[in-house]
Amino acid sequence: MSYKDFVNLKLVTTDKDTCTRLCDCADALHAVIGLAGEVGELLDALKRHIYYGQEFADIEEEMGDIRFYYTACLRAFGLEDNHVIASNCEKLNKRYKKGFTTDESVTRADIPAVGDTHPERGRCTSVSPSPVGGFRSMWIQEDPAKGAFRGPNGQIVPRRTCVPHGDGSDHGETCGEEGEGRS
Repeated sequence: MSYKDFVNLKLVTTDKDTCTRLCDCADALHAVIGLAGEVGELLDALKRHIYYGQEFADIEEEMGDIRFYYTACLRAFGLEDNHVIASNCEKLNKRYKKGFTTDESVTRADIPAVGDTHPERGRCTSVSPSPVGGFRSMWIQEDPAKGAFRGPNGQIVPRRTCVPHGDGSDHGETCGEEGEGRS
């Protein structure tokens, strides 16, 4: 099998549902692409300063653009800045008891352990390194009142959730029925 055939086999096919989700997320996509682009411009200014000896240029402008697209992300995801800050402080306070230490950055006290429970997510079933950095935890919610659903024969079908850690996000993503996550 050629590599091109391999990629075609493994690549997610865009279908009607994907297109619908894309349209539903158009504002979020615009905001995230804008944020990534502006962070890239700031990174380029830092590169030019470190490696080429150039003075920092337009840092305030780039920071303003980053703030603009960050605020657009908040709007697109229905978040409030003060809640994001509080959540980030809570995570970092769990991780670093008195301030940064290398040991605490490795042990990651903010990452759940298998068996931990969460009022909305249910029970943690696994924690593993994420392919994009950080960690990903898998949760199973077996309570229909909190997200599990009933199948065609009335059986309870648990909702499984993937939660990335270490990438600034703590928003769960619904997984397949077999608990396979997407990243």
